[in-house]
Amino acid sequence: MEYITRVLDSLPNIPYPWAGAGVFLLLLIFWFLRKRQPRSFTAFISNSGQIMITRSAISELAQRICDQTDSVGKCSTQVKTQGGILKIEVRIQMVTGSILGDVTSDLQNRLNHALGEILGIENLGEINVIVTGFIGNHESSPLPSSTESVESDYSQDFSDLDTKSVN
Repeated sequence: MEYITRVLDSLPNIPYPWAGAGVFLLLLIFWFLRKRQPRSFTAFISNSGQIMITRSAISELAQRICDQTDSVGKCSTQVKTQGGILKIEVRIQMVTGSILGDVTSDLQNRLNHALGEILGIENLGEINVIVTGFIGNHESSPLPSSTESVESDYSQDFSDLDTKSVN
């Protein structure tokens, strides 16, 4: 504690406080510039040169694929590059009553096909799908509304059993 007090007391005696603040500000700017994602990504290299695609074009393509999927309502994408690898995060709202595994795997397959095979992006990494919510009315949901309906369904299923054969 005494050391901290001495350091704080000596701060006003630093001859160039603005120089220290300036260096800190420059380091902060360089850090932000390094973290910034490029606007375009190299899809592949042809004999004539590089073929580039913008991150917004990839987001638009993902949005169109989501719009063509009946079980997906709202969609937003985040496109990142890390070490030359393109990674996509798709956040969706699913339509109530849809099967999670079917919707997400279909969406990943369609995005993988569009980006990898049709556009020819060579360094395609993960395509992560995050379900952020559900849309649609509750009446169309296949899920039971309470535990009582589940118990009544099971009691009907087992009513055919002969209790005498158990004894």
